[in-house]
Amino acid sequence: MVVFGEAGDEKEVYVAYMSEPTFPQFSKFMAASKKDEVMAMRTLARDCFIDGNRELVDNDSMFLFGLMGQLSELITTRQSTLVNL
Repeated sequence: MVVFGEAGDEKEVYVAYMSEPTFPQFSKFMAASKKDEVMAMRTLARDCFIDGNRELVDNDSMFLFGLMGQLSELITTRQSTLVNL
């Protein structure tokens, strides 16, 4: 995931390599999202972070206004349809 820096940031581009959540990580996210969606997303980001600019996860502003909007890509369901058999 790529987040572009703004004026005053240390870098022009911030990159985070994220994994698809495992079953336990997704379950933890779902349980936490019932109480606090933002904290649930931060937990998911920390659990799925592999490498890159850690400040995307740890810095409140970078997370809220940069990475969080992209995290939904990690939990997007596959294309599917229900058929009558």
